[in-house]
Amino acid sequence: MGRIALGVDQKYRADIQGLRAIAVLLVLLFHFGGIVEGGYLGVDMFFVISGFVIAQSTHREISESGSFDWRSFLRRRVRRLLPGAAVVLLFTAFASLVLLSPFGPQQETARMIVGAATYSTNFLLMPTGYFSIDSASNPLLHFWSLAVEEQFYLVWPIAAVAFVALMKKVSRDTFRLIVLLALIGVLLFSATTYYLLLEHTSSVAQLPLFSSLQNFEVSLENFAFYSPVTRSWEFIAGVISFLIFRKIKIRANDFWSYFSWVVGAISVLFAVFSVAQLSLPTDNLGATSHALPTFMCVLGTSSLLIFGGQISLARLGLGNVVMLKLGDWSYSMYLWHWPIWAFIGRLWGQSGYLAIVTTVLTVLSGWAQHSLFENPIRLNRMWKRIPSLGLVASMVTASVVLVAIHAWLTPNIAMHIAGRTLGESALHVIEKPCEGESISVGNANSCIYSNSDSGETAMLVGDSMAKSLSEGFVLAAGNLGMKSMVFSMPGCPFLTKDSPVVSNEVCSPWRANVANAINVVKPDILVISNLGSLYIDILGQTYSGDEAKQIWSNEMARTISQSVSQLKAVLIVQPPPRFVQDVKYDISLLRTISKREPRPDVIARRIVANEIERNLLDPAKANLGLFNFDDVFCNESSCSQVIGNQLMFEDADHLSPQGSRLLAGQIETKMKEVLGR
Repeated sequence: MGRIALGVDQKYRADIQGLRAIAVLLVLLFHFGGIVEGGYLGVDMFFVISGFVIAQSTHREISESGSFDWRSFLRRRVRRLLPGAAVVLLFTAFASLVLLSPFGPQQETARMIVGAATYSTNFLLMPTGYFSIDSASNPLLHFWSLAVEEQFYLVWPIAAVAFVALMKKVSRDTFRLIVLLALIGVLLFSATTYYLLLEHTSSVAQLPLFSSLQNFEVSLENFAFYSPVTRSWEFIAGVISFLIFRKIKIRANDFWSYFSWVVGAISVLFAVFSVAQLSLPTDNLGATSHALPTFMCVLGTSSLLIFGGQISLARLGLGNVVMLKLGDWSYSMYLWHWPIWAFIGRLWGQSGYLAIVTTVLTVLSGWAQHSLFENPIRLNRMWKRIPSLGLVASMVTASVVLVAIHAWLTPNIAMHIAGRTLGESALHVIEKPCEGESISVGNANSCIYSNSDSGETAMLVGDSMAKSLSEGFVLAAGNLGMKSMVFSMPGCPFLTKDSPVVSNEVCSPWRANVANAINVVKPDILVISNLGSLYIDILGQTYSGDEAKQIWSNEMARTISQSVSQLKAVLIVQPPPRFVQDVKYDISLLRTISKREPRPDVIARRIVANEIERNLLDPAKANLGLFNFDDVFCNESSCSQVIGNQLMFEDADHLSPQGSRLLAGQIETKMKEVLGR
């Protein structure tokens, strides 16, 4: 994306380089902590500028030679874009092994390396969204826009060749009309689709054209944001802007030219700085995609491109030496800014001070790569003799090699810093195939664990808490010489079968089926583990806080009373402490897993539900007990997800299999106590 020249009949357009500088600075100000909430529109500005410049170079080539060399076009694109991208990918690949966690972020980086090398990142992100992944765990997130731009560059030569062939068969006026109608048609279709998918999602969701996206788990908003189909109108706006610029006569510093340029500048500024007033949700893709500001920004940028060539204000404001240099370095700056921000954020957190540091590092990296690497290589004669297809193949091959290196090193890094791999961390005993007998009652299913020939049975029931406790429970039952069963349904608390709490088409039948299993099996001890705080919060969406607590208390009381009256022993196991952050995503070779949270804060997140269950205990009933293991993970002042340099949680709420096994001895002791042994 070098400097822009407009042919022998036009002056050098320094203002376009200035617009590039503005665009990249806006992106930086958006990504570095959301300093400018509308800064994401810098990407849209880039798209329009790219359309303008590509149309200009294509028109010049056709005018001078009467043909269009699509091979040369693609060769120039490859030699301009690939070297810088390759350096950033190589740096990111190895930096991620040192600075990112092997429990997800390293795997995500490896996936994105392939996407970046093949310019398909936008398609990889479609099912997930821009901010569904922690930004600091995805240092190649920004390659989506480069993928969209490269996809435009792949389609453009086809259109150019077709137009050249058409130009030789029809009159000039007919040719111009066909080209104009084709461009306007594509622009209207693309822009309308973009608008409908963002602003009228529910209205178009059932149309056959879009409903099939659900099969690929792609939301309409994500498709609008990432798809080259819904982004092509921005490039076409740039193309049409060039045709207008070339056609109309613009006198230097003409009033109407000045007026149009100023209106364009105001439109861009208003679009960028009005986004914060739209009250868009910050946890959704919509926070970075809204039709009105985008339309205003594209129209404004088009106006700046059309009229800026003859405006002294444009040359002064956008064509000064600082803006020219930043424009020259804009591509390299864009490549480097996100990895630098992601890795700095991983090491020291993201703050205003570090945003300034990252900006300086980004500018320096952009200068260094452009001046010391990209330009020398691009201008080197030996480099020019290397086939472009070979460069692309080398890039893809290198990315596959990098991913293979990642795949081999990541589990070794995980074992080194945490004593286990990602797979070992995530798989609970009840998620594995049954090795022996099983029991099924409707949608309630369980393997039969431990000693299946034993005359005594222990049964664990509950929601995801029961799943996370399953390892320790099965071990405890086995140590007591009992066979065991685990009935777990995430999001469904174990309550009486007619309970109105989370009463839906999944939970209600499951509770009834578990109740039937209990009646058939008649376990010697029933262990109940529910995430009570979750259901109090759910009830709080309909009832007042006190009413929600009372309803949960009543339902738990009914469940306990019914269970105690039917069975020999009942044990309530309360959830583990709840943390704010899942530390497994923060650990790396350079970051230990010793992060702790204040005990009062951690305990307070479960205290309401825990107190309700504690108050339901009846001292007169020796066959009813309660087990709370806060003290396992907390000392007097703080709590940790780590014991003995091992991660004991699979997320901020749930125990990992290792964490569950850690509790086996204490669960066994408590079960013996309730059984009266």
